[in-house]
Amino acid sequence: MVQNDISKLNSKEFVDFVVSLENSSPYISVYKKICDHARGSGVEAKTMFDIEMALRKKKISLSDELLDLLNEYKDDMSFKAYLFHLLIVEGKKKKQIVCLIVNEFNSFELYDNYSKEVECYLWSLGDDLFRLSVKEYYNEYVRIIRNRQFGEARQMIALLLGKIKKQEVVSTLIDLLDDDDINGHVLQALSKYDFDTKNDVAQRFLFDGRKWVAKIAKKML
Repeated sequence: MVQNDISKLNSKEFVDFVVSLENSSPYISVYKKICDHARGSGVEAKTMFDIEMALRKKKISLSDELLDLLNEYKDDMSFKAYLFHLLIVEGKKKKQIVCLIVNEFNSFELYDNYSKEVECYLWSLGDDLFRLSVKEYYNEYVRIIRNRQFGEARQMIALLLGKIKKQEVVSTLIDLLDDDDINGHVLQALSKYDFDTKNDVAQRFLFDGRKWVAKIAKKML
């Protein structure tokens, strides 16, 4: 095992270690496909980290390939979460990605019980929507956040609604202040708005046991 030492990051030992992980991955064929595309674009990509950096620096474009892989691996949540991450890093086709993520939420609406894997997956999708921040899908965001079945997965969507700043969402957010899964994030979203009962809402959370929530309430006064 390579020691946790930044001086090791560029060493042959570290590269060999990462490549060994890549080679033992169940996604080796997928990684190879993406790596081959990167090399064909003139990028010497030995690892997925290299590819992510190449996407950030706009050295390569992988959006079409990644979208194809999302469909091909539609039953693998952990890998789809990573593909969405790469798509967002690349920064292209935002509206198409948001539409796909909304459809992912729709596909889980009829679930009775969520496993930890599903909960983590949905939370990552909510975080993706926050990072994308495409305003045109406002109505879909509201529909998702009103579905209490999604639990904590809605936390970042609450913050997204604060970021979008549509005054009509205030009443929806106020209705969710009794929802312990997301009410801290809802309060943070409400702090971005001006509304008649803002002080009353802040007073309600002024002595909340979660210090970060109480801090938000204090700033709202």
